[in-house]
Amino acid sequence: MSGTGCGKDIESKAEDRADLVKRLFAVAISIGFGAAVISADWVKEGRTPSVIEAKQIAIVAIAIFVTVLSWDGYLASIRTKKLYDWPRFAIDVILVFTYLFLFATSKHSNFWLPILSFIFFLYVVWDILTIHQFPDKYLPQTNGSTPDKAITYTYIYGACDRPNVDRGPISTLSWAIYIWFVALIFGFPSNDNVFLSCIFAFAGLIFYRWDKSHKAETNRGLPSFVRVGLIVVLSCCGALIRFWSSSLI
Repeated sequence: MSGTGCGKDIESKAEDRADLVKRLFAVAISIGFGAAVISADWVKEGRTPSVIEAKQIAIVAIAIFVTVLSWDGYLASIRTKKLYDWPRFAIDVILVFTYLFLFATSKHSNFWLPILSFIFFLYVVWDILTIHQFPDKYLPQTNGSTPDKAITYTYIYGACDRPNVDRGPISTLSWAIYIWFVALIFGFPSNDNVFLSCIFAFAGLIFYRWDKSHKAETNRGLPSFVRVGLIVVLSCCGALIRFWSSSLI
């Protein structure tokens, strides 16, 4: 009886954690977006946005996109990988407030790329912790492998397109590297190409979500050659355009 009661308590706690995170997501979107819009001078004055204000609009659009898509993917993930552990729950809470901070700092063009990079870093850590707790959800059979080996095999086999291996984690890591690259070439020493960086970040977010939602016969996620090809093309285009725009200044 005690074992059954303990199991119910764990399930109940996982559901309570998921419910709290869902509510926090809604708060982050409503308060973050509302505050960004209400505080905008062009909204208060009823006029067309200036170039600087248009940059803020672009950043807010990125914030909305990444938050909503993250919510959608998160809900799908916790249906089968419940929040039994507190580290993933803590990351979820940190993520929600990071989304809120992304909205709050949308007026400052130097903030959003580092924040987006940090968000993807947390995605990668969340995946690693999830594989550690639910290795059977990612590999067809663990064969008694330790959780650490399961993490390694998930990334290696996912990159090699092994059948029946979930490619979600390698997808997240790959697109995180792309976002970090965008932040590196556009964000330092200062982000003076907000529109360009938003375009390449937005492209990465779209392809990332497509990658995560793509389902083949035995795998989730795009084949590695498609993913790598997209990232290489986008990265090269971004670097060339960044170099070209800098040479004109």
